[in-house]
Amino acid sequence: METTNGKITKKDFDFRDVNDDKKLFRGTLGNGDADIRLETTNGKITLTKK
Repeated sequence: METTNGKITKKDFDFRDVNDDKKLFRGTLGNGDADIRLETTNGKITLTKK
């Protein structure tokens, strides 16, 4: 997940192999079989569990 001017929020996830700073987040979720890339320039990214 990456943003230029926004904020990244993650709630209730168990990521492994995490690289986390204010504008960029990388990590492995579960067994890592699937790839997901979320990117925005001026918006925020919120990842929540249902």
